[in-house]
Amino acid sequence: MIYYYFFLLYNLIDKDLFNMPWYLFGFVCTFFIGLHLVTSKKILVFENALEFLTVLASAQFLVLLPIIPYVEIPSMEVFLLIIFQGILLTVGLLLQFTVLRKMPISTVATLGNLMPLFLFSFAFFMLGESLNDDKLTGLVILVFGAYMVDYAPGDILGPIKKVFSSKLEQFLLISIMLLASVAMLDKMILSEGISALSLLFFSQLCLAISTLSCLLIIEKKEGVKKAYTTKGTWVLLTAMLKNLGNLAYFQAVSLTYVSLVVPIRQLASFISAFIGGTIFKEKNLFRKSIACLIMIAGVILIIL
Repeated sequence: MIYYYFFLLYNLIDKDLFNMPWYLFGFVCTFFIGLHLVTSKKILVFENALEFLTVLASAQFLVLLPIIPYVEIPSMEVFLLIIFQGILLTVGLLLQFTVLRKMPISTVATLGNLMPLFLFSFAFFMLGESLNDDKLTGLVILVFGAYMVDYAPGDILGPIKKVFSSKLEQFLLISIMLLASVAMLDKMILSEGISALSLLFFSQLCLAISTLSCLLIIEKKEGVKKAYTTKGTWVLLTAMLKNLGNLAYFQAVSLTYVSLVVPIRQLASFISAFIGGTIFKEKNLFRKSIACLIMIAGVILIIL
């Protein structure tokens, strides 16, 4: 397993090795990120969200150590951006894993397609991006798909009431908003000339430090000891999947516009929803899978 991980990692480092176009990196990202969410759910069934996130972040950083010779030191301005991004990422992932631990993966993965909605909202209000007919149609389709996830016959307002009454739904929306902010920072940082591998390395370093700090503050030394002595092979596998997915995503973004990469990356939500929902025998999987595909169609209209 470790051999294949490093083989893929070193191949992804050199984006010219196989002369791979950006969309192939996008599909590689989709595959690994989709599986990463499934393995995370498997672990979170038995583990605390903060403890798991801390160990996962540490594992992701440790399995990147062999590629230090390829890492470039960023400027102070870029490094400060990475630190800020790491803080947002810590809070966003902690909320996401807290929700994933208690909610069906088919629901969490499908609603994750709302991220482009927040990305576009940021661009609309902060950058003055225009709202044309395609984008407006995409927004309507995206919201309709999200509505289908929690819809129950006979209760038309059920999904709306659930958002206002369920803390988990609210946590999920906040995490999606934070992770959308992280995605915007990804492109901003990469546009400063830093390599995809260097961003991955320093981003994981900041995430590992921030999650460990949170665990020390909240659960003290006992929590840290428990976290690092109860996790095993599944965490290592999850860390490898996430690193490969992130590196492929950064390489794709460095080759083209983030707006072209995001629709392909969102296919990971369908992989997670369908495979994860099947493994964990979740209810209403067919409806959620259809809702996921509808939302992906909305994403394409919004982004393109």
